[in-house]
Amino acid sequence: MDPGSDRYIRVQMHLKGNFLFVKCVNSSADEASEAPARTERERKEHGYGLAAMRRVAEKCGSILLVERRDGEFEVRSNLCLRREQGEK
Repeated sequence: MDPGSDRYIRVQMHLKGNFLFVKCVNSSADEASEAPARTERERKEHGYGLAAMRRVAEKCGSILLVERRDGEFEVRSNLCLRREQGEK
């Protein structure tokens, strides 16, 4: 995004029983893509968040929902947490 533009990241997390709902919304330039970086420059300019969240969701037996809309990028998942032995 251009310097000086209205940038933000909003994170919501809710725990209910054995599930953790995670939602992250961030400002995004309209031309941005969720495609993985192809060049060294792109790799340096982009983080690892989406790939990391996909791995976490898969590990928890969940899916990752990714949505792009006007100026925003949203990622959310409902993660099934493991219970400790003896926990009900």
